[in-house]
Amino acid sequence: MRISEVMNEPVACLPSDGATQAAIIMRDENTGIVPVVASFEERKLVGVVTDRDLCVDIVAAGRDPNDVTVQDCMTNEVVTCGPEEDLKRVAELMSENQIRHIVIIDAHRHLKGVVSLADIS
Repeated sequence: MRISEVMNEPVACLPSDGATQAAIIMRDENTGIVPVVASFEERKLVGVVTDRDLCVDIVAAGRDPNDVTVQDCMTNEVVTCGPEEDLKRVAELMSENQIRHIVIIDAHRHLKGVVSLADIS
């Protein structure tokens, strides 16, 4: 089975958005990850912000989330795959990298979807 058959279309944010905005997206979309794109028009992936990023980089550090941008707390090195990737290979990537989400991009790094561990289990 191809990953495109189970991936979800995510709500993304911009690097200049506030960390609070990313947290609101996580709450409203019931997810632990928000892809970060350079622009909403092109949707080129530049990073992700996770619930862990918000917790460790902001809350545990005693920072005010209203004063932090997504760019200040996002993860730049993102594990990705293409929409044609096999479901088994995506599960292996999650296991190898000890992550719960994989971002799906095309050959030009344009955001196509997100798959969570729950989606493939």
